[in-house]
Amino acid sequence: MGYPLYIFDGGAVLSTLQSALAAIAASNRTADEKKDDRNDAYHQALDDLNTTIQSRVGNQSLGHPKPRQVAALSADLDRFAQLHVDQWLEGVGNHASVYANEAYAPPGSIVTPTAAMPGRIWKNKAGLKSVNKGMLGVIGETLLVATLHHLGHSRDDFVQLRIRGTRFPDFAIIAPSQEMVDCFPPGLPGYGYLPIEIKATSRGRGVRADGTPSPQPTEFGRLKEATTQLLSFWDDAAVNPGPSAVFIASRDMQAQTFNLFLVTMY
Repeated sequence: MGYPLYIFDGGAVLSTLQSALAAIAASNRTADEKKDDRNDAYHQALDDLNTTIQSRVGNQSLGHPKPRQVAALSADLDRFAQLHVDQWLEGVGNHASVYANEAYAPPGSIVTPTAAMPGRIWKNKAGLKSVNKGMLGVIGETLLVATLHHLGHSRDDFVQLRIRGTRFPDFAIIAPSQEMVDCFPPGLPGYGYLPIEIKATSRGRGVRADGTPSPQPTEFGRLKEATTQLLSFWDDAAVNPGPSAVFIASRDMQAQTFNLFLVTMY
C-alpha cells in the first residue's frame, strides 16, 4: 500500500515562537492577557503553515507537485512496529489498512431514526465510528518509521524517546540521512539529533453525501501541540531551536489511506 507523503518547510517557526513566548512571559500583563497573547503568537506562527497543508491535499490539478508515495505493505508496517514502537501490538499493518478503509458512516444498528429514540439518547448517539486512540498512536508512529526508511534512514539512525515527568517529542534522529538534511536550509547547526513529534488523527479528509471528498480539515491544533513539545526539547537543551520536524498521519476516508505530512522547522 502507498501512503501519500507531503513535505513542508515550516522555516523558523520554533525560533519565532520561542522569542514570542519568552517576551510574553516577561511582560507585566495579567495571566488572562498572557494566555490570549500566547494563543495569538501560535496563530501568527502557524496559520500560514496550516493553510498551506490544507490547500495541498487533493489539489495537484492546481499546479501543486504530486506527493511522494511511501510504499509499505502490511508486513512492512508489522516489522517496523516490532523494531521501533514501544507499545507494539500484533497486526499493526492490518489495523492501518482497516482503519484507512473504514466506512465513513457507522452501521444502522448504531444510528437509529430520531423518531425511535428519546431526545436525550439521540443527542448522545454514536455519530461516527471512532478509531481507538491507542492503536491510532501506534499506527502514526509506525508510519513515521516507514517514512524515515523512505527518506534513507536505517534502523540504527533514530530512536523513540520516553522521558518520564515531561512531555518530550516522540522520536529523535541521531544520524539524519542526506535526504533529510536537504529538507532544511543549508548551514543550520544541530544535526547531531533531530527531534520529531508525531500526531495521528482519524478525522482527516472525509466524504460528502454526494460521494465527493470534503476539504482537508485544519491541523492547527496538532501543529500547536507538536511545536509546544518540540520547544520543551530545545528548552531542556538550553540552546536555540535546531532542526526539528512535526509528522502528522491523517486518515483520508475518500482515498482510503493515511495522508502523511512531514513539516520541517527550526
